[in-house]
Amino acid sequence: MSVIDVFAIFYVAAQVIERITDSIIKSIGPYDDTKADIEITSFQIDRIKAKLDSDIGKEEEKRLYDKFHTLLKYKNQRDNRMVLGVFVLTSFLGIFLAFVLQLRFLEMLGVTVLPVIDSIVTGFLISGGTKPLHDLIKYIEKAKG
Repeated sequence: MSVIDVFAIFYVAAQVIERITDSIIKSIGPYDDTKADIEITSFQIDRIKAKLDSDIGKEEEKRLYDKFHTLLKYKNQRDNRMVLGVFVLTSFLGIFLAFVLQLRFLEMLGVTVLPVIDSIVTGFLISGGTKPLHDLIKYIEKAKG
């Protein structure tokens, strides 16, 4: 199998992972929250910012800062849970596809490791979607040029 054939398989596997992930994310919606909850949180943050820009007392300012930081922390935790969930999902899909299709990227590069390790590394590589593969292809083209 040529290098182009192998990259084509990697690319297709990465595309499959991207499409599955996109579909799942769209079907479940925001993680642990409704869309309305996210909009309300963003609206509350914007309102607090506006109030903090106006002339208010020190006690009210402290209360608003506390509420502002609580809302930001909540929003960041929610976003972090979503990122972690997507990472776990795509990693699982990538490793699964690498094992099923017997994709071994390190072997293709001439690096000798256990096939299980090679499949796991390959799975993580394709779990990142097509961007890492595009970057790798550009790097190889530059190295050859």
